[in-house]
Amino acid sequence: PCIVMDSQERMLMRQYLELAETLLIMDLPNKAEAVKSLGTSIFYLLGTFWKNKIDTVSEKKTARMMRANIVFERFLSLVAEHHNKEKKLAFYADKLYLTQKYLSTLIKTLSGRNATEWIDAFLILDTKNLLKYSDMSIKEIAFEMSFASVPSFYKFFNKMTGMTPLEYRKS
Repeated sequence: PCIVMDSQERMLMRQYLELAETLLIMDLPNKAEAVKSLGTSIFYLLGTFWKNKIDTVSEKKTARMMRANIVFERFLSLVAEHHNKEKKLAFYADKLYLTQKYLSTLIKTLSGRNATEWIDAFLILDTKNLLKYSDMSIKEIAFEMSFASVPSFYKFFNKMTGMTPLEYRKS
């Protein structure tokens, strides 16, 4: 990778190279050792420049990751709060002031799961709890979870668990 030097760093490197050129032109005893030492010094200086650039990039990357983690935590909080009423990614993206695409990419990058999978996971967990630990009918649970119809609830539940809500309740 290429690291671009700023004007001050370029000026300092130019001075080093001019000094090396001057040493080579002059008739001095031990000039080879002086030029080698100067070369070593140049490498130390370049190493310092590069380390500073890399540290700056790392700090920016860390700041981006911190923001990404904050967005992810806020997303999970919103999903926990609204999953039984809002299943669309657009709702969560709007709440976080992000585009759906960016939110989806960020969530997938951080967790390995896409945003819709997180929403569905919360929804199915809540649904399973209602099926197991409540006396609500399947129709009432479908209504509670804001499904458009009982058949759409059955289809969703079967897709997520491999069984119908009634089979799950009996298991």
